[in-house]
Amino acid sequence: MATATPAGNGKTDAPSAAELDEQIRQLRTDISELARTMRGMGDAKARDFKRRARGKADEISAGAEDALAAMTDQLEDIERDITRKVRKNPFAALGVAAGVGFLVAMLARR
Repeated sequence: MATATPAGNGKTDAPSAAELDEQIRQLRTDISELARTMRGMGDAKARDFKRRARGKADEISAGAEDALAAMTDQLEDIERDITRKVRKNPFAALGVAAGVGFLVAMLARR
């Protein structure tokens, strides 16, 4: 059986075992480097997502604090208005309180 040889150099087309071992070693090295690179990219993405999430959480927290402060101010205004009206008309306020109490008692009995 004849083996194919390139013109003039006397070698076969098939790589030697040592060449295959070297290529496999290089391939393993390349795969290891690729895995390291991908892990680094994943870590960077995770840090970026965490940073963004913290930023959004801070925004939401600040918005909630602002809303709470606004609601507190409104409730204080309402409390001042009610206090002023009760002091101005104490008998009317007492009558309203009694009426509300009566309605709550009626509803509680059902």
